[in-house]
Formats: sequence, C-alpha cells, structure tokens
Amino acid sequence: MWADSYDRPLEDVLGLHTEVARAVAAQIQLALSPEEARQVASTPRVKPEAYRLCLQGNYNVAKRTPAALEAAQGFFQQAIHADPDYAPSHAGLAAALTELGGWNGLLSPSTVYAPAKAAAQKALELDAQSADAHAVLGRIKSWFEWDWAGADVAFRRSSELAARATNSRIMHATHLAAMGRFEEAIALGEQTLTIDPLVPLAHSALGWAFDMARRDDDALRMYRKTLELDPGMRTALSEGARIKLERGLAAEANRDIDELAKLARSGESPTRQGILGYPFGRAGRSNDAPNTLAVLRSRGRTEYVPAGAIASVHLGLGRRSDALNELERAFAQREVWLVWLKVHRMYDDIRGEPRFQRLVQQMNFPP
Repeated sequence: MWADSYDRPLEDVLGLHTEVARAVAAQIQLALSPEEARQVASTPRVKPEAYRLCLQGNYNVAKRTPAALEAAQGFFQQAIHADPDYAPSHAGLAAALTELGGWNGLLSPSTVYAPAKAAAQKALELDAQSADAHAVLGRIKSWFEWDWAGADVAFRRSSELAARATNSRIMHATHLAAMGRFEEAIALGEQTLTIDPLVPLAHSALGWAFDMARRDDDALRMYRKTLELDPGMRTALSEGARIKLERGLAAEANRDIDELAKLARSGESPTRQGILGYPFGRAGRSNDAPNTLAVLRSRGRTEYVPAGAIASVHLGLGRRSDALNELERAFAQREVWLVWLKVHRMYDDIRGEPRFQRLVQQMNFPP
C-alpha cells in the first residue's frame, strides 16, 4: 500500500526516526497531540557509539537479572563517556542502578540511591522532556525517598510526555496500588493494556492491583493471562499461589510453586529468593522454606541481602516476632520492601501488631 526508502548518516538516526514516524502517521491518518508533534519535531544528532551502547544497556535492563543489570550499568557508563550530552544514557544509568537496589539487584539502597538520583537529574538537565528520566525519578522517589506525592507527580509527567508508552504507566499503577489508591491503579492498569495488550508486566501489574484490592477472581484472571504471555513471570506465579493457598487450593498452588522453584537459579537476587520462601512456608513445605532461609543467611555473610527478603520467609513460616525484627531492620536500611507495607496481604497476619503499626506510621503513607 505504501513504501519509501530512507538513507541517512547514522548520526542522524533520531531524525530518521522522526521522518519515518511522520510518514507512517500521515499514511494512517493519525492525529498527533501537540505534545507528540513537538516531540517528533525535535531531532538532535547523536554519536553512533553512544546510541549503540544505550540500546545494549536498555536490552539488559529489560532482562532484570543481577548480571544483566550490572552489564547495563557498564553499557550506560560507556555511552556517557562516548557522548556526555546524550540524555537517554543518563536516564538508562539511573534505571539500571535503581533496579540493582530494588527487586532484581544485589546492591543496597544506600549504595545506589545517590548515583541513581544524580543520573536522573543529569538526564533532566540535558532534556527536561525526557519521559524516561521522569519515570525513573518517580521510582527513585517512591523506592528510596518514600516521597509519595513527589513520585506521583514524576510518573504523571512521564505519561504526559509519552502518551503511548507503557513503562511509566506500569510503574505509576503499582505506586498507586501501594498507596491504597486501588481504583486509580486499576483504571490506569486497564488503560495501559489498551495501549499495548501484549506486555506481560502490564498484565501482572494490573493483577497485583486487583490482588491488593482483594478482588481475587480478577487478580487470578490477570495472573493467568500474564503467564500465557510469559510463563516465567515470577510475580504472577508467587502471588497467584498465595491466593490459591488462601482459598484452600493447595494442589494448584503447589504447581505454581514448583514452577517458581524451577526458575530459581545461581545468581538469583536475594529478594526473589525471599519471595520464593514465602509460598514455601505457607504451603507447609517443611524443607524448602528453611532451606531458603539458610541460603539467604549464608549469602548475607558475603553480600547484601535485604532484611525484607528474610522477613518474607519468616512470615511464610508463621514466625511473627522474627519477621517483625527483620522488617524493623529493613526500615533502618530504607529497603524497597517497605513500600508495600500498607497493602500487601503477606503482612495481614502481623497487621494488628503494635510494632507493625508503628512501622506503617513511620512510613508516612498518605491517608
């Protein structure tokens, strides 16, 4: 129906993106918003080496394994060296560092916080309209600063700047659910799926919002859809197993837990091992949960292991006092686990404990 040829120097690759996007938009008679039109009108030149390294960094961030995140950090640092004025490299470095100090990494929040925020701020200095920089700044404000209102603002700005992007919306919906703003989180999650219905993480995030809102049937439906798209999505397996255990569906839950255990491998982040330990304990698997705890303690002698991960295993085993001890330690270390303290159903068994209530109060969640 339509074709054209484009031949440009690699330094003008962003301009080539713009030209092709305009041509496609014209062919399908797509009306761009003023913000989108302004974005495609901007065509900065980029050094090919920085561009290539940035793409490699993004590819590794998407893998979300400790080894891949460390590789991504290196790629972004090389990209910055190749072109210090290329904003996406700084935003990518901030994203890699944030993930390394969060669910998927091996570093403490105190190690990654300052360089991650500096990289995000540098990206915004170079390009105030960078949707990726605003998104990662929102995650930094949520995970490390516990600045709930500031995170909300940053996520919203990212979505405004990238009307058809899903990443910032997934982050924002998860943040809203953590604040207990379930209807907003669910609405945003459903909107994200209309933009791109084939992103497994978008289905998982919507399932999680339904889950925290105690809408179990909807949560399980979304977790099933997630696993159809990506059988290795750990959140869908672990949270789905927890709901099934709560419903007395032990056989189905154990199938999910078995799949989760198959995914565990050498180099797994300790946070993910802690997530695995919780359903082990809840399912009464008398060897698996203690073994997970032993592995985490052994790793803690030579590397950073979040106290929240250890607390998760204790909660699965029903050890309330031990879990509270670890959560208090997690608070002192400003761990990402505490972000979901207000709503996560894993904490229901200790929600009435005075020590737990003090922790929630100290987090200063919005009412």
